[in-house]
Amino acid sequence: MNDDRGLLLLKMVDFARIFKPKAVLIEQVKGLLSAKGADGKAGSAIQSIISDLEEIGYAVNYKVLRAADYGVPQLRDRVFIIGLLGGKKFSFPEPTHFDWEKKPHQKGLFTSSNRYLTVKDAIGDLPPPVKKGALEIIPSHLDITPARDIERITGVPEGECLARQLHLPEDQRQRLNPEKDTTKFRRMSWDKPALTLRGGEAFYHPTDNRYLTPREYLRIHGFPDDHIIFGPIRGRSGSVKDLDQHRLVANAVPPPLAKAVAEEILNQLKFKV
Repeated sequence: MNDDRGLLLLKMVDFARIFKPKAVLIEQVKGLLSAKGADGKAGSAIQSIISDLEEIGYAVNYKVLRAADYGVPQLRDRVFIIGLLGGKKFSFPEPTHFDWEKKPHQKGLFTSSNRYLTVKDAIGDLPPPVKKGALEIIPSHLDITPARDIERITGVPEGECLARQLHLPEDQRQRLNPEKDTTKFRRMSWDKPALTLRGGEAFYHPTDNRYLTPREYLRIHGFPDDHIIFGPIRGRSGSVKDLDQHRLVANAVPPPLAKAVAEEILNQLKFKV
């Protein structure tokens, strides 16, 4: 909360105070739940935002939503804060998809379309990406994996990370920590939802020795194929002036989840007492 990005969150209350929209929606990382406010107490940041919104007439509710519960092939948890002007507190939409591995009894209650979507569901039908410098047949489906990174990921099983492959040569693992570096040089699993997409480090394809392409990121995030993004595709050890395409996707709210929340806001505004 002590940098420019954190202060932007507080600006949402200022906008609401001036424009008085019928609904306010704020999405943030789960760390907001424990973030310190002006009083220095853990969790006071979100309580301050809620109190400020309530003071100007909003009924506020918040909840951690998992994108996979709403048809996104990704285990992405984010805090959603919803304020409705007057009336009752917002009731969040019920999940439409379920983790059958954890709740096998639900198989008898729902059709196969209600299971969590997987990486294979999202990108399994895509052809191999083109290499840097070649004509992009599919926008943003470009492989820029450096040769050294290809060497390092070789030998890492599907769904695993390089740091925990202690049988591999030390010069391949280098200084990766088996307990802390579980998202670096990490392969996704075909038959599970992806981990939360990250901007700072790209995940690897389940079986190919390469990073997931920005188009694969878009698919995993729930964007349609006619959604086109621009900007550099950064080598994961390099830097670029502007936001790279992987980060553009990872910073976004997954469209299917955004749609589910937005439709429920609209529905409750129509029938607000």
